[in-house]
Amino acid sequence: MLVAQQRARVRGIEDKVDGVQGSLLDLQQMDLGPFDYINCSGVLHHLEDPAARLAPLKSVLKKEGTIGLMLYGRYGRIGIDQLQKLMRLINHDLDGQELENAHAVIDRLPATNWCKRALDLFPIYEQLGDTEIYDLLLHKRDPTYTVTDVYELLDRCGLQLVEHTKDQRPLYESGFAFPEPPLRTQIEKLSRREQQAATELFWGAIT
Repeated sequence: MLVAQQRARVRGIEDKVDGVQGSLLDLQQMDLGPFDYINCSGVLHHLEDPAARLAPLKSVLKKEGTIGLMLYGRYGRIGIDQLQKLMRLINHDLDGQELENAHAVIDRLPATNWCKRALDLFPIYEQLGDTEIYDLLLHKRDPTYTVTDVYELLDRCGLQLVEHTKDQRPLYESGFAFPEPPLRTQIEKLSRREQQAATELFWGAIT
């Protein structure tokens, strides 16, 4: 809440913003909305049963409203997933030394480690603070999604994918990944979600 208030103040709109703090599970009882736009970034993948957690958001969304939803991409986070599993093994019986162990692992990662190979995706050596290290490597629940998983999640909630964010959008365009026949001809026979699944597998770097 404090961060939101500070951002509103910086933009000179604090008198136009009402701040309410609470659980998304209580949204239906909070008499808010309906909203044109809901931003849900970095939330659902830390919760049990994401589909059930999307339902309260949908309940306060206008019929033609939009949710900006951020979930982690599976293939672009292979290196992070590898380190997360390693840290769970190392820290399985600890309470209080997890961060020190994470720093120690990062400091001696071999060149063969997938996270070390993908420093352009996750520059883990650029003086990350403890908060960043914890967020990246030490969350207890931090699942990743393929684009197929995302479509299935939205299907369960009665929502539909409108478009990917601007920066990621070209990577999901089959014509960008496969511009020439015969690959383009074959890819265009697929449904939209299958085409996007193919491009995601092709790039292997969408985070």
